[in-house]
Amino acid sequence: MTQPVAGYGFLPWLRRGLAGQISRPDGDPGPAPRAVVDVTVVVDAAGEERPLGIPLPLLGPGEVAGLDPRAVIRVAPKPGELDAEPNELPMAEFAESDLLWRYTPAVADASGRLRPWLVLAVLRDEEITGLEPAGADGRLPVITIANARALPRLDQSWAWAHVQVDGFQPAVEPLSTVHPHRQRARLLAPRRLAPKTPYTAVLVPAFERGRRAGLREPTPDAVDALAAAWQPDATEIRLPVYHRWSFQTGEQADFEQLARRLVGRPADQLSPVWTSRRNTYVPHPSRVTSSRHRVMARSRQRLYPEPAVVSITA
Repeated sequence: MTQPVAGYGFLPWLRRGLAGQISRPDGDPGPAPRAVVDVTVVVDAAGEERPLGIPLPLLGPGEVAGLDPRAVIRVAPKPGELDAEPNELPMAEFAESDLLWRYTPAVADASGRLRPWLVLAVLRDEEITGLEPAGADGRLPVITIANARALPRLDQSWAWAHVQVDGFQPAVEPLSTVHPHRQRARLLAPRRLAPKTPYTAVLVPAFERGRRAGLREPTPDAVDALAAAWQPDATEIRLPVYHRWSFQTGEQADFEQLARRLVGRPADQLSPVWTSRRNTYVPHPSRVTSSRHRVMARSRQRLYPEPAVVSITA
């Protein structure tokens, strides 16, 4: 019997329940303080059943006062890590696979993109101008960022969140039947880290109503549900923090960085070493440490291919 091949499925977003019936697409400029879905209620009027259509407002970021710490099941780099690899993106994982989009007051746009109501920001010490601790009354800690350039671009936040489903085969099983332990949501921080630098990672709201709710500021209905929590040119931005941890990067010495230091050279530019009746080029004799290497060298005229050039956009 052929065993199924193990694999992973990735989804750009996931919705459950009434949130799937929201009609406003993400990015729609129409002002509305909350997402609304139309529901039908059947009432008994003197023995006669009559259906009534009722607009039902849904809870959104403006009604979120905090986040249960158990919602975050894993973060990377680890809290307190001192030698995190600087070329990896920080991330947070969530056990409830629909959590990142549960309170987003919209549905996916025409391109299939849906922004999460949370974003993960990673900040240097000098980019933080204030940090207020959590209050005894349940108030969230508050962080103040000097400039919005240190924060993620909210118009691109859809690209940094996804759902991973272990062993997912859409042709065999619908997603609704996949056990929750095989699903997880993941949120990435879109920032290139510098080596040997301390960072603070914070989970913050992406929408203005969520920012005001976390700060316990008045939130009038005039504030649109899709209004951004900050503008690209904003300064001294105060944000409530749902989750926070700190780490420090180490040297750039992981596999990628070591591979980038390699420089290929044609074999005829290396010092010749006589290993048989013919002249075969191998690395410096100190690098040939066994007879096995010498036997392999006799069978090759070149030990290195021409160097390849790979470019990565910063």
